[in-house]
Amino acid sequence: MATNALMSQVAAKWQESFHRLNGEAPGISGLMKFSEAWAISLQFLYPVDIKNVPLNANGMPLGMPLCVY
Repeated sequence: MATNALMSQVAAKWQESFHRLNGEAPGISGLMKFSEAWAISLQFLYPVDIKNVPLNANGMPLGMPLCVY
């Protein structure tokens, strides 16, 4: 069984995380907006396996080069 100190620390970290996600919004409205934004982004963003990058006809990786100008 967890000690009171551990339970208190977990509760404090949970509240800190909730506050960070919720921002300054009242109740859970900030968390709901974050959740909706996350769900929308998942419809458009797809992970890419960098160990198995698709190549074009010239043997170069598809996509834009990551250059810093």
